[in-house]
Amino acid sequence: MNQFVPQLMLGNALANSTNFPDYNPQWIALDEWHIGAQYFMGLSCNDTTASHSQGRHDDPCWIAKAATGKLVKVEPGETIETTFELVQVSDEMDWQWILRMGVVGAHPRRWSEVVVRKPFMGLVVGTTWQDDIYQNVTVGSCLENYGKHSRDNYPHEWKIMMDVLKPDHTRHEPFDWDDWRLDYDQCSWMPHSTIGSVQGTDWQRATWTARLDSEQTAR
Repeated sequence: MNQFVPQLMLGNALANSTNFPDYNPQWIALDEWHIGAQYFMGLSCNDTTASHSQGRHDDPCWIAKAATGKLVKVEPGETIETTFELVQVSDEMDWQWILRMGVVGAHPRRWSEVVVRKPFMGLVVGTTWQDDIYQNVTVGSCLENYGKHSRDNYPHEWKIMMDVLKPDHTRHEPFDWDDWRLDYDQCSWMPHSTIGSVQGTDWQRATWTARLDSEQTAR
């Protein structure tokens, strides 16, 4: 399991990593909003590299790993932008992912970045982004809200806009865009939300809006 995660964080969050060479995730208590680019991974315990680094040999199990960019403090009202870009490194078919997250219009110091040269940051030997399994990318959006005590712990409204662009080398190949959908469990005070998308030949934009109405926030 591996996923690129742009995180807007508050509270006790997986917000940091030891990074190279062990990539051990670290939890931090945040009492102000922060953002950070992350690459989160789950390695099988029977992988020799993972087992050696953690001293874990029980199977089946998995080991959490993470590569993270710097934490950036943000303020209410600021617009956050995230990009996931697959770029060619050399003349050969050699690619890497670059993850960036930052405040629109802000100084570069307020941007967080992770460069992913190989799957699992090279902890799984012999894998590259050219492997067949990595030719299919799923894009999604979610809120991970742990330890909520009341409706007041949620923002009253928010909007997330996602732009998906085809790589240059595939611009002339036919492509069918999937419609976005909401996929979550219902609860008695679910925020009201809508999602829709528009697309062209080589791009797609999905917009997700959600809000808690006055009756929900008052209860």
